[in-house]
Amino acid sequence: MAGDVRYSADVIELAYQLWAFVADRKVYRIPRAAASPEWSEVVDGRVLPGLDTLHDWVTRYGWNQRADRELHAIAPDLRLRTQQTVAMGTAEAAAYLREVIGDDEQDAKVRVQAAVSLLDRGGFSPVGTRGGLGEVDAPRAILAAIGDLTGLDDAALQQLELSQREAVRMRKDEARMARRG
Repeated sequence: MAGDVRYSADVIELAYQLWAFVADRKVYRIPRAAASPEWSEVVDGRVLPGLDTLHDWVTRYGWNQRADRELHAIAPDLRLRTQQTVAMGTAEAAAYLREVIGDDEQDAKVRVQAAVSLLDRGGFSPVGTRGGLGEVDAPRAILAAIGDLTGLDDAALQQLELSQREAVRMRKDEARMARRG
């Protein structure tokens, strides 16, 4: 990269990293990101240019294209880590709600709100089962396979989700038949 003579290559790279991965590709957010506690050691007193120069660098150094390439390369890993994080958070949230529901020392209103919240996330509403349940199928598939996610490729994850969706549909059909009979 042909550098800006006023700034070293490492300052240009630091500005890019902040712009692409911290500042949501918004030049005006770079100074605040650089001043954050998470980045203060990395910045380590280096002076970043003004917004006009940063805007120029976005174009001159092709930062949009570079960020697109780099994000595309790491997207599968990001998706997998996000699925694992959401699955673990879902399990933790459900366990916490169950603790609140079972805590006799909690206010009754809080316990009822926790129960309604847990039922809602499970696909049930006060007037019965929600139609579709599509919004809970994917988390169920993830939770069902949490131990095996790290070894699964996209095709295997899609197949797992489809099989979980089919299992949910079958349970819903069985419940409907039981209500009718």
